[in-house]
Amino acid sequence: MKRSLDWVKRASERHQSIVTPFLDPRQQSIVQSVCSRDPDVVVFKNGGYHNAERSRLHIGPSYLIYDEIAFDIAYMRLLPVNGKRLEHRNVLGTLLGLGLNRDKMGDIIPHDVGCDIVLDQTLLEYIQIHIGQVGRVRVNIVEVQKQELNIPTVDMKEFVVTVSSMRIDAVIAAGYRMSRTKAGDLIRSEKCKVNWKLIENPHYTLQPGDLVSLKGFGRLRVENIQGVTKKEKFIVALAVFG
Repeated sequence: MKRSLDWVKRASERHQSIVTPFLDPRQQSIVQSVCSRDPDVVVFKNGGYHNAERSRLHIGPSYLIYDEIAFDIAYMRLLPVNGKRLEHRNVLGTLLGLGLNRDKMGDIIPHDVGCDIVLDQTLLEYIQIHIGQVGRVRVNIVEVQKQELNIPTVDMKEFVVTVSSMRIDAVIAAGYRMSRTKAGDLIRSEKCKVNWKLIENPHYTLQPGDLVSLKGFGRLRVENIQGVTKKEKFIVALAVFG
């Protein structure tokens, strides 16, 4: 929040233009909320492609216009020499192992022929020089254009569950068909986020619209509460992204 206030102050009072690091959706929401309080400030977003999760924001005085070049975004593709699929966690681990900051990188997009990465333009040459493999998989690295990105498709399933309460452990247990005890253990093990914020308390109450991320299981969104049964259990519509 403090950093957001500083960016807005610089844009409003000093008429400066600021391009942020890559931010997750929760961070973006905070910055955009702060910007909306000042009528003399505008903010634009770019994550490299439509519906990107991690994005950069361009903050400036009210006369600022959208300029895609200002975001300084590049695109690269890792191509495994042996054709093996590259996993997100392995690619991210390799990049962080070089000492790179996560906020210099946008989305990491594994696909059938390799892995595309949205990143700060200044990292492109460094990564090309220093990465020859991901884990035990040798890779070739090529720069690609925005229109060449292999955009991920969303695999979503919607269904309705009945839960005794809107506690996060109860909803996760129903959504992923596991015991409530296991759900609680995963939450306490720091493997759960709600709206990109770490949640460690199994008693946390979910609301419609909340997005739950459970490491190793994917994501789950609470679509709506459809009603309450005679036994006072909640009928909840969920969407699970696998």
